[in-house]
Amino acid sequence: MPRTRAARRSATAKERRGCQLATTFALPPRKPNARKGSGERCLAGSWDESVVPNKKHKLFVPSKATGKKLVLFAGDSHLRTLVFNPSIFPEEEKATYELAFSCTPGATARQLQQQVANDRETLRNAHREPSLLCLLAPSNIPTEQPTMEQAVQSFAHLLESVKMYWPQICVLDFPPRLSFDDDFQAALRQAYHRAAAELG
Repeated sequence: MPRTRAARRSATAKERRGCQLATTFALPPRKPNARKGSGERCLAGSWDESVVPNKKHKLFVPSKATGKKLVLFAGDSHLRTLVFNPSIFPEEEKATYELAFSCTPGATARQLQQQVANDRETLRNAHREPSLLCLLAPSNIPTEQPTMEQAVQSFAHLLESVKMYWPQICVLDFPPRLSFDDDFQAALRQAYHRAAAELG
């Protein structure tokens, strides 16, 4: 009995699918210095020792004082790239602000509190008092603070301490971390937001 048109189409489709499955794809060779994660990052091995034990620290301040207002960004490793490649305004001569960056990779809220206090003394000795502090909300939670309430309390202490140094402060949300649960990070952001709102 001759095969029907539908049977011939089915056989042809199976042959095409078999050829597709038999195709092999060659993966590109892995770079010897490639890192896992969402991208490359600058290493902090050559940085100065922080006032916090077992931590590295980098403070970038424009070397030339132009009389413009200084904005200080302080935070953990999320500021690492900005410290290595400081941002400048496209039209630097027309800009009204200068940017400074303080980065302490792996620092918790309590450790950032110590480091910001030390940076304040460094800036005062250099006669470069910031007009505005942009604080990156800490996303590193120490093991001795397993609960969210304790982490938020440490964050509130950090805000209270920096408010004594500078009257104008803004808090930036921390970028999401791949190693943390998304629901936990969302709840921590909301708790940080409430703590910052209560402190004004």
